[in-house]
Formats: sequence, C-alpha cells, structure tokens
Amino acid sequence: MPRAAAAGTAPQSTALCRQIQTSRGPLEYAVLGEGLPLVVMHGSGGGARQGLVMRYLVDTRRIRIIALSRPGYWGTPLETAPEIEQQGDRVVELLDALKIEKAAVLGLSAGGPPASHFALRHPERCLGLVLLSAVLPPPGKRLARRIRSMPVAFRMLSFSDLPLRVFIAFVRRVILPLMGWFNIRGLGQQDARNMVAEVYQAMIPFSAWHVGTLNDHVRLGNTPLPFEACTVPALIVHGTADPAAAYRPAKAAADAVRGAKLVAIHGGSHDVFATHYQAVGARIEAFLLSLNANVR
Repeated sequence: MPRAAAAGTAPQSTALCRQIQTSRGPLEYAVLGEGLPLVVMHGSGGGARQGLVMRYLVDTRRIRIIALSRPGYWGTPLETAPEIEQQGDRVVELLDALKIEKAAVLGLSAGGPPASHFALRHPERCLGLVLLSAVLPPPGKRLARRIRSMPVAFRMLSFSDLPLRVFIAFVRRVILPLMGWFNIRGLGQQDARNMVAEVYQAMIPFSAWHVGTLNDHVRLGNTPLPFEACTVPALIVHGTADPAAAYRPAKAAADAVRGAKLVAIHGGSHDVFATHYQAVGARIEAFLLSLNANVR
C-alpha cells in the first residue's frame, strides 16, 4: 500500500485543535492517529496544522501524531514559553494531560531546537529525537540575513493579509502545478505538492504566527544545544543543499550524539519532507517503530 494511502489521506479536519492549561498558560494541540506517540514541533510560520502535515510521512495507524502550536503561534500565547528551552518543558505538561508516559519528538525546521531541548532536559519522557531540516545553531549566513530583514518584512505585512493570500494562491494555483508537470525539485507527486500547499495555507492569517516566528529567530542563534549530553536515540534528516538551515550544524549534531543516525539527502533543499517524502518518511517511520520496545 502506498504510504499516502496509509497516512496522507486522513483529512486535517479529523484532528480538531484543543487547548490545555499549563503552568505558564494555554497550549494548543491536535491529535491524529493511534500507536506510538510522536510530538511534532513545527517550524516558522507554522502551528499545529503544519505539524499535521507529517501524516504524509508516517502511518497514522501505527504512529499517533501530537501536533502542538508552539508559543507565539495560533492558540498558544508567547507567554506560555518564550524561551526555547522552556518549550520542551511544556511538552512534559502536555504529555501529563494526555496521560502519556513517554513520547518521541520530531523537530521540523525552527522546531528543531525546542524538540532537542525536550530530549536533553527530559530524557526520561523522551523515546527518541527526530530532527528534520532542523535550524540548529549557529545559524547559516543566509538565515542570519533573513533574521535581520524579518522585522521590516513583518511591518509591511502587518497591515493586511491580502499580500500573503495573493502570494499563497499564486503558489498553489500556478507555481506548484508547473513544478509538478516538470517534476521540478522532486514535486512530481501530487502528495508532495499537497504538503507544500498545506504548509503555505496554514500561514493564513499572518497574525496567528508572526509573534512566534520573530521570537524564534531572535533566540535561535543564542540557544546552546549540548548534543554530546543527549542520551536518547536520534535520527537527523537533512538536505546537503539546504539554503535555510545549514547542513554543517546538522552533521555536527549527528557526530555529537552517540549512536545517532544521519540521513543526508544529497542536493536536498529545506523542503526534503516534501520533495523526498517517500524516502524520508520510510526512514522516519522505521526509526520510530524501532522505539516500540521502550513504550509502556
């Protein structure tokens, strides 16, 4: 059975967002599937809906996706955990509320550091760590330039969602079909284009994520990650030509974590979760299912 038939056909509407009250404030989350629990920490411009895109990569009949909205995104105010380290602490409270003893965690893009802090600070609750196109310190030169220009761009967008809506509509209706027809950047499969389209669509409205994104990019380069202290199994998946998250820190993290598995996608961009979704999904799913012996 194709992976998309097993996982990707489940509509997002089947996993309605809910909230818990943590010690520091509300935390929004959504649950989809059953089986081994996987907490997904989304990237910039995201939220729980972005995390649910991971259903294209894993079989939700065997892996339960717990997608949260990190602080500053959608229904989780920034005050719930402004520090990147604290976001891992809030995961513990979410697991307690869901009566889950242990869970694996996946950090996508800017979700990589908070996912890593959950594994580093709470190894007794973490089954394993997956870093997917993770933005790890030190940030690359391109990301540093984006961080400097971001406040200006955000001020321009803050007046209206119209420019963002027009851009996303153009990408979905014109750019993605063209890339699919010519299989540009590996987007020949409809599921791959669906993933990219959903990630963009989840960025509306702008007001739902700009506070969290600014917070992320201010703090990402100032949050040390002592990967040599990581004691949980780790899988790191990264494109070697990622322009948004440099490959070198990902390779360094894999070298630092004892027994870590590194999947380097040669020539892969930041969107390897979509452009190489079948290969990436197979590796992530196999890694997660290998952790089953540690689930209670």
